[in-house]
Amino acid sequence: MPETTINVKDSSSEEEVIKTRMAKLPRTNWVQWSCQVENYLISKGMDNLLQPPPNDLKETAKLKKKDSAALTLLWSSVSTEFEGVRRNNKSSIYDCCISLGNCCGKNSVVVICFTLHKIINLKYKPSSSLEKHINDFHKIYASYLSISADSTISMNLSSSMVAAFFLQSLDNDKELSSLCQTLYDIRPFDINSVTDRVSIEHSCRQSAYEQHALLFDKNKQAESSMTKNKNPLEAGRKKKGFKEKRKGWNNNQNTNHENNTNTWFERIKKML
Repeated sequence: MPETTINVKDSSSEEEVIKTRMAKLPRTNWVQWSCQVENYLISKGMDNLLQPPPNDLKETAKLKKKDSAALTLLWSSVSTEFEGVRRNNKSSIYDCCISLGNCCGKNSVVVICFTLHKIINLKYKPSSSLEKHINDFHKIYASYLSISADSTISMNLSSSMVAAFFLQSLDNDKELSSLCQTLYDIRPFDINSVTDRVSIEHSCRQSAYEQHALLFDKNKQAESSMTKNKNPLEAGRKKKGFKEKRKGWNNNQNTNHENNTNTWFERIKKML
């Protein structure tokens, strides 16, 4: 998703410049973009700009400066396809957000169904991060709740249905199949209970893997240490054995020489 870095002067100090990195708003990115704008305004204490303008003229004057900075942020992060909306909405960020949301079809059945399709078809890839998969699923579900909440057509999903969709997303991992079967029987059967149990299982698997790896390293180090200590002893034993064997050969040679010498002396005596 294209991003932009925006320089916005804080309303509390004209000297201070705030750098904010945000995703650009095309027509297909309304939920992510609106959440970023909302979080930024809340962090700067300007969340009252997200409400209808007050009727009090004094309060309106106080908000005017903040509204100007917020509009700078808003229009700097919007793609050029919304130029017409920008020209027709220069009053407040509240009115601009409503117009942009309508242009992006935030209440459209097509957008709601597209997000629902992402929930149903999200699949976990074995050996990848289970924690990341859980976070991705929750993000898509949060987007669905945000979009469907403003829709005039009722397309609500129960938490139990979402929990069932999540368990189906784990079908590719055979190691989790037994756990998934047991999770269908937990009470309450909802998305939070199911993902919490899977998160615990993920932590246990990670801990077991780390312990196994640590034990393997210790055994490997022990074997390496035993091998290093064993080689000098074996070499010494072989060397000592060779010396003793050689000594035995020398003794045998000396004995044979003495026997041969004695035999010659006896023969000479007989001849005399």
